Amino acid sequence: MKDHHRITKRENALEDTLNLKDSLNIRVISKSGQVIGKVSQIRIHPTKMFLEGIIISRGIFKKPIYIGVSYIRRLSHESFILKVDPFVLLKGKKVLDSHGRNVGRVKDVVRKEHSNDLKEILVGSSFRKNFSINISNIKSFGESIMLKPNYHVKKKYFWEKSE
Repeated sequence: MKDHHRITKRENALEDTLNLKDSLNIRVISKSGQVIGKVSQIRIHPTKMFLEGIIISRGIFKKPIYIGVSYIRRLSHESFILKVDPFVLLKGKKVLDSHGRNVGRVKDVVRKEHSNDLKEILVGSSFRKNFSINISNIKSFGESIMLKPNYHVKKKYFWEKSE
């Protein structure tokens, strides 16, 4: 690195900072270690000059995700590591009952405003109407979503009238 004139008061030395330009196109990793995508934008506050969040590009056909700084654990030259597993990534995952039977797939995720706090998931499958499952009925999240034993899926098919 070239020798620089240093003009600072309390700021870190140049060697102890990150170059934001080099942070573009590096991977973003969730709390569980899943690679979500790559950083396409780094957003800063216009007057206070601090990091507000990042925009993650997930590919051509997938919607980008904006992650606020409160959900970012660590920044490095290799990756951004998040404090959470974003619930918006649940779309398309299988939903299984407590016996391991396929209930359907997640069609949509209902969150509390724009946070990563989940309220419910909307599940759909072939020959069955879409239905919602409250967060209190979900046992675990992973490659699929496992429901608690006390939750019983009603078999309501699309040709039946709504009650």
